[in-house]
Amino acid sequence: MPEWIAPIIIAAMAGLIWVLTIYRKKRVQKYTDPYCIAFMEICDHILGDRNYAPGILYEDDGKAARMLPIDKQPEIIQELLNTKPDEYALERFRLMYELRDKGQQLLSAHTMISSKYNGVFNRLFALAEVLLATMHNIDNLKTRNQLLDLNFVLLNQSKLRNETMSAIMSKEGKNRIIIQKTA
Repeated sequence: MPEWIAPIIIAAMAGLIWVLTIYRKKRVQKYTDPYCIAFMEICDHILGDRNYAPGILYEDDGKAARMLPIDKQPEIIQELLNTKPDEYALERFRLMYELRDKGQQLLSAHTMISSKYNGVFNRLFALAEVLLATMHNIDNLKTRNQLLDLNFVLLNQSKLRNETMSAIMSKEGKNRIIIQKTA
């Protein structure tokens, strides 16, 4: 076999992989864009543009983290935890569930794009879930990771929009999300 054939075959395979990756991204982005927008709508609806710093106050003894009693929390946190999620927020969460399922069905296992997209799908879903579950019943906040996730969603909206969500969205989808300025 002539020497010049091997580089052509390698280039053709690399091109094919690149085209397939672009195709997969376009196919799954019809689910990722509305998924991320639904997450943003939940956060905007519940959190608004209020500042939740310093977040949920808790004690951490190295083994477990426990939220301080609600009356020891900042007033804005008390207000949030005394509010139940409404039908709009729950409907957006149900939409996220459906879109995540459909999007994940399109992703092939063990590929870089699948790992990236599934990671964002699952992270945003977990953050929305812990926010809504905690609002529904404060006793749902049981683990250290849930506590940290709740603080993350309360304190890092800018990072979620600018980095996490935009990593899996199309250019058109990115134009529809509200990018918040970093502090």
